[in-house]
Amino acid sequence: MDNLIKEVILGKDHQAQSEVYGGSFESQYIAWGTSVGATTKPNEDALGVSVLGAEVVLAVADGHWGRDASEIAVSKAVELLNPNARPSKDSETRARLFALFDQVNTELYELATSSPGASASETTLIVCHVKETSEGKYLYWSSFGDSYLFLLRNGELKQLNSLHQFWLGYLSKLSESASSRSILMRFLSEEGRYVGVASGLETGIEKLEQDDLIFLCTDGLIGSDYEPEQAILDELRAILISDLPVKSKVEKMIVFALSRGEQDNISCVLARI
Repeated sequence: MDNLIKEVILGKDHQAQSEVYGGSFESQYIAWGTSVGATTKPNEDALGVSVLGAEVVLAVADGHWGRDASEIAVSKAVELLNPNARPSKDSETRARLFALFDQVNTELYELATSSPGASASETTLIVCHVKETSEGKYLYWSSFGDSYLFLLRNGELKQLNSLHQFWLGYLSKLSESASSRSILMRFLSEEGRYVGVASGLETGIEKLEQDDLIFLCTDGLIGSDYEPEQAILDELRAILISDLPVKSKVEKMIVFALSRGEQDNISCVLARI
């Protein structure tokens, strides 16, 4: 079995204003980057990548009110690929994603209630798990919050997830007993499911094609946690369809955001199939 390789990038380690930090696994066509943005506030983003043979996990998180939440979320996400675990079937892969989000949510709640005055930081989280089967490669994804997940195919940029003003952590855990706890899971059949995370969790499956690009980013790259401006999406698409290496594409997209004077933290992960 191939050795597991992984990288976890924590925003707290990359705080220089308007600077870009990037990295890549060139042989896997995966790259990532982060910047605190054009601001002096702390970088609360985190991102991670893990690769085990033909399997890949990509994760990005945008923390709120402290760095602990995004760091916990991404660190747990990259551990989904465990070289000692047997390969998971389709339903088990989805179950592991659901369990991951519930575990992160629960741990953040417990930290917030551990003592008077404890930090109650929260986070968005997107996790993508790429698996190869006898029928081809598939993308299993789950998303919570207002970070973005895109798929570029044949020159068309498609946003897979939708944005919600919910974050994993204290307030999300409190809302579990409310009616909003019934959530829509976006499977191929569009069936509704119920799990132990409050309203806002989405998941989906995409059959991948050669040269597809999977792109995750925090809202700082787009400049909005609502509807993105078409001009910004057009520029991102132009960068993604260019002949640049994946690492250069990531760096150019972050520089583009910085040139607009984005005040939020900026992080993204890009993988080519």
